[in-house]
Amino acid sequence: MAEVRQERAVGEASVSRPTSAVGTTVIIGCGNLLRGDDAIGPLLIRELFEEGYGDSVVLVDGGTAGMDIAFKMRGASKVIMVDACRTDAPPGTVYRVPGQELEHLPDVRSFQSHTFRWDHALAFARWLLDDGEYPAEVGVYLVAVDELGFGDELSTRARRAIAQLKLLIKREIGVVEDVTASLSASGCLHLPLRLTTIADRRAVSVGARLEYGVLDLFLLVGEVAGRPLKVIDSDGTLGVELGDLVGVRHEQTTLSGINDRERGSLHFVVEGEHAGASGDRP
Repeated sequence: MAEVRQERAVGEASVSRPTSAVGTTVIIGCGNLLRGDDAIGPLLIRELFEEGYGDSVVLVDGGTAGMDIAFKMRGASKVIMVDACRTDAPPGTVYRVPGQELEHLPDVRSFQSHTFRWDHALAFARWLLDDGEYPAEVGVYLVAVDELGFGDELSTRARRAIAQLKLLIKREIGVVEDVTASLSASGCLHLPLRLTTIADRRAVSVGARLEYGVLDLFLLVGEVAGRPLKVIDSDGTLGVELGDLVGVRHEQTTLSGINDRERGSLHFVVEGEHAGASGDRP
């Protein structure tokens, strides 16, 4: 985060697989793990890494490094950066800023190793790399934060932002498809039949979790305990009862989310007073 970077040191960046960024999408999370909500970027990278991606995606824990980031970008087709920021917006607010708006190189005489930040790295990479080496697209996600003391715990608002950033980034890099579902007043989630097909078999139940504003559904096949799916409309629409998990609403709600077919899971953003609850999972 720009206002606290003076405590950061260069050289903390590390890369997951693969080691070459040529032709790939590079996702870089910046931040200080010791300063509360400033850890959003690195923690996001860790969660994405645990889920696993193919060789077309490089995950970089940028830590508090600056200049190193410029070299991690070389040859990538797309770069996505994530960091915390100070703004007047409520903590947890997520912004997406085009990279070209942050590529203005400051006076080089002002550079010191401990003040060289990722935004300087963008400008440095634009100056350093040939046209064929600089990414065709650079986007930056910034999250408004306010809890930055050394040793502070990550706030609930920051955890919610991480959960929603995962959805935004997966949608942006094209590993999932957009979906919508409807949540009835009684807490029954209506799903299109096509979403429940896994490897030409029908899911018969789901595991469900609501945490930090994201509803995760894990489609289950065979004799596995879960919430049963049932046909609720003549057009084949399926429903799953989630009333105890999401709470009873007074009117039907449309949920926007993603379908991760490779992992057999659906993820929806849930607003409102119940969005931070936690639930069961297979």
